[in-house]
Amino acid sequence: MIVGRFGVKLQRTTVPESTMFVNPYKEGFPHGIVEINFADGGLFRGTMENGRITGHGDYQSAMNEVQSGPFVDGVLHGEKCFVENQVGDVFMGNYKHGSIDGYVDYHNARGDSYNGFYLNGSRHGYGVCQLNKAGSYRGYYINGLKHGKGSIEYGE
Repeated sequence: MIVGRFGVKLQRTTVPESTMFVNPYKEGFPHGIVEINFADGGLFRGTMENGRITGHGDYQSAMNEVQSGPFVDGVLHGEKCFVENQVGDVFMGNYKHGSIDGYVDYHNARGDSYNGFYLNGSRHGYGVCQLNKAGSYRGYYINGLKHGKGSIEYGE
């Protein structure tokens, strides 16, 4: 179910009008601020353009996973995105076509954190990883693996 005001683009002019109700989908696509209740229990509140989730919005899945920020064609894309999954992993930063890409701050419920760069969803470039009570690593990553110069500090 989609709730909101809709701008309408004319698609067909030969469809007969119903005498019982006005159908906002007959002649166009949802366009503007909407609320979508998905069949799986998910909820999206935000902007649609020509029937596509595009613009700023907030999504919460049935499993309490949260995504917030700019969407393009239904996936996060841009700066200042926020994602929290069901196990407490929190990502704040840049996304590209639904994947972490660019500088991101990450932390989890155990107290671990990572501040650094990602490329296509994997740590890639310089970053600082801190493991709660175990120490930290400052250095470079390639495709999610430590690579090149770096320093390790051991904790408690």
